[in-house]
Amino acid sequence: MQKKVSKLSLNYQLKSFGWAFSGLSYFFRTELKPWLHFLAAVVSITMGIFLNISRAEWLFIVLAIALVFMAEILNTIVERMAENIPDEQDLIRGRIKDMSAGMVLFTAIIALIIGAIVFIPRL
Repeated sequence: MQKKVSKLSLNYQLKSFGWAFSGLSYFFRTELKPWLHFLAAVVSITMGIFLNISRAEWLFIVLAIALVFMAEILNTIVERMAENIPDEQDLIRGRIKDMSAGMVLFTAIIALIIGAIVFIPRL
C-alpha cells in the first residue's frame, strides 16, 4: 500500500513548485504568444528604467505584465481543454476558444492603455 503524503509537508510543497515550473516551461516551449508578451514586457521594463518611472508607476506596469501572462496561460489551458469537446459541439468549442482569446485581447488592450498613461507623458 502506498503511503499518503500530506499536502502540508515540506516535501509536497517543494514538489508542487517543481510542477509549477514544469507547467511554465511547457507553456513557453509550446506556444509562440508568450514570447511576444515577453518581448513586450522587456520593452516596457527597459522604457521604465530609462524614463525613471515612479514606484507607483512600476506597480502598474508590473501588474499589467503579470495580468497579460496570466490571461495567456489561462487561454492556453482553456484551448487545450476545449480541444477535447466532441466535434458535434464544434460551435460551442469555437465560442469557448473565442471568448478565451477575447480575454487575452482585452487584457492586452488594458495593459497597452496603462503603458500609454505611464510612458507617453515622459516621452
